[in-house]
Amino acid sequence: MKRGFAFVDLCGFTEFTDHEGIGPATQVLSAFRAAGREIASRRGVRIAKWLGDGAMVVSVDPTPIIEAVLEAQMRVARDAAPLALRAGITYGEAILFEGDDYVGTPVNLAARLSDLAGANCTLVGEGLDEFLPAWAAIEDIGTIEVKGFAEPLPKRRLCLPAVEDAAIDPVCGLRVPAHLAVPGPGGDPTYCSPSCADAGGQVLAAG
Repeated sequence: MKRGFAFVDLCGFTEFTDHEGIGPATQVLSAFRAAGREIASRRGVRIAKWLGDGAMVVSVDPTPIIEAVLEAQMRVARDAAPLALRAGITYGEAILFEGDDYVGTPVNLAARLSDLAGANCTLVGEGLDEFLPAWAAIEDIGTIEVKGFAEPLPKRRLCLPAVEDAAIDPVCGLRVPAHLAVPGPGGDPTYCSPSCADAGGQVLAAG
């Protein structure tokens, strides 16, 4: 079965814990996991497992997992400074083993790419270009040696290009080009995706 996979990890969490103590570290980790659950629920992706200060995320469609990782990086940078999120994303065939464990090359590669990514950086595998949100981009920045792979792989970084006509999504906080934003309940194009537009409509209806 084809799936999108992402591994995300809080950079510097161990050092933060050593310096700030268990209390502040626990608060940061709790906030990170709460944000992860909220983002996953709204975007329609699944947190397959928590990995200490990181997580493995799975989706049938790669687009929501790309959106979820970009939002998570923005949220961590905003709310958990000085910590930052790094991530690796892939898409491909994997085996669902014993009902709850994914095994295969895209899983291993996503984990390796996350380990190699820097703070606020997401490295991605090949085959994701056609699933990019219109407001995101992939930069080719050379090649990279990845443990377990005989040949160097293309080093590809997921990014949000800077724009002047930005609309700020009121649900997730991402900045997207106004001409690419999704109309919300009132007709104004301010949302990054249908999932955020739906969430915005639910908030308005509840209010």
